Amino acid sequence: MVDDGHLQPANAYVSVASNAGLIVGSAVGGLLVALFGSGVAIMVDSASFLVAGFLVFTFRHASKPHTSGESMLGDLTHGWRIFISYKWVVAIVLSFSVAIMVIRGVEEVMGPVLANESYGGPAGWAFVLGSMSVGLLIGAVVASKIHASRPLLFGMIISFAFPLWVLSLAFTAPLLVVAIGALVWGIAIELFMVLWFTALQTHIPREALSRVSAYDAMGSLMFGPIGLALAGPLIAFVGLKTGFLIAAGIMVLALVGGLFSKSLRGLRAVPSGSE
Repeated sequence: MVDDGHLQPANAYVSVASNAGLIVGSAVGGLLVALFGSGVAIMVDSASFLVAGFLVFTFRHASKPHTSGESMLGDLTHGWRIFISYKWVVAIVLSFSVAIMVIRGVEEVMGPVLANESYGGPAGWAFVLGSMSVGLLIGAVVASKIHASRPLLFGMIISFAFPLWVLSLAFTAPLLVVAIGALVWGIAIELFMVLWFTALQTHIPREALSRVSAYDAMGSLMFGPIGLALAGPLIAFVGLKTGFLIAAGIMVLALVGGLFSKSLRGLRAVPSGSE
């Protein structure tokens, strides 16, 4: 719905709003639980989804009817052919299928265990995740202004902020250092996501964008549950420090593997006003 020249700022502003909502929602949720209990908090949360659904319903006129003439299976097949025809898309999805597996294991299992042992429990990890959320917000604001001639190369390079942050966890750096690392990682991943969505929207034919995006989401997220499942046994067998080092190493390999794609490294931003 947005002209190509305005896609990156538009994606960034969407992220600003969603990340601001994440921060405010976390604070409001905690306040509701403290004042009224978890039951009331969940009821308010449910009501918020009804409001969101109504807001989405109001711009239903922007949707276009399905006109391909193909069945759902035919559309999926067509989308798959387009998906695999873009080598840079496949490279990113393969890279981040592994990366997200590591990210989920670190952020949702290993990090909380470390916080329980060394950073004062839930309060310490909440501080770290809060810092990351602020980083996401800053990253979205920066993404509305930044111009990278090779956006995916830039995005992959700044994603090395994650293994650097994981190293701070491996060596149990002071909590403030870990929080700063989380802040930087939040900025980096939000920048990457805005650049990635913009690249898809400007280089993939509009009629195939939703199908390619679906394969992107499926491929990128499919190993996430495996990361959650493996994190606990990894800690049990090798310990937290070695587990974090392994996680950092796998993340580096995933990012370096993606950078082997020449089409990824060479993809250029579409100039304003171009198709």
